[in-house]
Amino acid sequence: MTLKDTCTYIAAAAGLASGVLWVVASRVGVENPRDPPVEGPTADGAITVRSGRHHLLLSPTLRLQSIWNSRAAIAAAVAAIAQAVSVLLP
Repeated sequence: MTLKDTCTYIAAAAGLASGVLWVVASRVGVENPRDPPVEGPTADGAITVRSGRHHLLLSPTLRLQSIWNSRAAIAAAVAAIAQAVSVLLP
């Protein structure tokens, strides 16, 4: 296997990983522990939003999504770099 082939496989794997990580980022959320959950802002400063049947705390959910999005972006960058190296190799 040549270096060009290796870079192509790395690009494909990293591209697939970034797609999976972005799907995870779109699906994660931090459930509101209150029973029953209250939508909107509360006295303690928390903001609860409804996503389907789930009541999610806004700030922790955004923080968690940001973590998964950054992982996906790193994987996408690895895919782009590996693909660029693969194209530039003779």
